[in-house]
Amino acid sequence: MSAQVGGSGFEGFHEATASFTFERLVFAPKAGYQLTGVEFTVTGARGQVGNGQAPIAVPGIPVQNGDTFVASDVWHPFQTTFSAFLGANAFYQQGEDGTAAAYGTAFARFDSVSIVAHIAAVPEAATVELFLLGAVALVGFVGRRRRSSCAGRGIQGYPQ
Repeated sequence: MSAQVGGSGFEGFHEATASFTFERLVFAPKAGYQLTGVEFTVTGARGQVGNGQAPIAVPGIPVQNGDTFVASDVWHPFQTTFSAFLGANAFYQQGEDGTAAAYGTAFARFDSVSIVAHIAAVPEAATVELFLLGAVALVGFVGRRRRSSCAGRGIQGYPQ
């Protein structure tokens, strides 16, 4: 997807825009897994000369490297709409002598969009129960050991 304006010949403000939206995205992990986040990454390029401008609106903060950019952001798992916008605009004004008094060129494009769902395993109920049973047993063992240690030394409150 791209937009480009510029050059000369027609006086005035020239603009091209493009956008896309993914709506009602649904991510359904398999049983035993849960969705922890959704990462959106957009790559592209933009550039401008003179009074040209190339605005973009993407998730996250775009990192520019020359004309190219990468923007990435992790969203809440229940976010269901993702969109991005790009534009290119420039103004051309002809001077009295027929040459350009003010001009510009601009371009912007999206090269790729990736959507990655982050998932994590959900422990089974039996695993959680086994963990809790072990914790209770450990607490009981430590309490019994402490009582027998105190009883041997005649500490008040514990039977001898």
